Amino acid sequence: ILGIRLCDLPEPGTCLRTEDLELVALVLRKTWTRLDVDAALEAAVARTGVPRVIVSDHGADVAGGVTLFQERHPDTVDIYDFKHKAACLMKHRLEHNPLWKEFQTQVNLTRNKIQQTELGFLTPPALKVKARFMNLADQLTWGGHILNILKDPPPEVLAHGGLERLQEKLGWVESFREDLREWGEWQHIVDTIGVFVNQQGLYWGLLQDLKRDLPLEYAFGTSQELANELLGFVRGESAKAHYGERIPGSTEPLESCFGKYKVLEREQSR
Repeated sequence: ILGIRLCDLPEPGTCLRTEDLELVALVLRKTWTRLDVDAALEAAVARTGVPRVIVSDHGADVAGGVTLFQERHPDTVDIYDFKHKAACLMKHRLEHNPLWKEFQTQVNLTRNKIQQTELGFLTPPALKVKARFMNLADQLTWGGHILNILKDPPPEVLAHGGLERLQEKLGWVESFREDLREWGEWQHIVDTIGVFVNQQGLYWGLLQDLKRDLPLEYAFGTSQELANELLGFVRGESAKAHYGERIPGSTEPLESCFGKYKVLEREQSR
């Protein structure tokens, strides 16, 4: 559990960082239930007092624990991390999409075919096994990059493999041109709102400020639908703040901590 006083939040426009937070509790368990989470939160109250806000990824154990905690402390508000919410919406749109499945199949085949060849520098990035719908940007950027190369191959690329070789290994990406445009527009919406929430936090009147950062029109109707859904979500979360109050809306500093732990774990694996 990491914490910060609301009065110590960085200035608007500045992301909250791991080093801004204080370690409130570090509790190790092999498994967690909502009762365990509730107990850990209650134990932390002895050190910090009752929290104004709890921001989490809304995993079943955490969300359940926070709900139990709120029954005793109704003034504590529960905030759902924006990036995890956006990942759920992207998953809903892509997980059972046959074109997305085919794209992933081709990406995996291409990675195996070219990663140890003269075209290895064009190898597509792999999706993470966990939280893959939170990390689509690299793969979508790769797809757009390959489309640009296929349209106008630069000499540096052709020097490593002729046009025929390029088409043989990567020409399939062309058939996903419109799909990549659509998925890329979705990702742009997620990234734009995510950056805003990270830098500004949640507060009354957020929606009017946020809309200035988003396009007035979208190339795809599905993009407008996603934008409306995410804006509705952010509006609902920001309404939990008091008027004139600013609260965090992201767990990214906590995720950064987990990342540091994983680096240490790899270094000490033997």
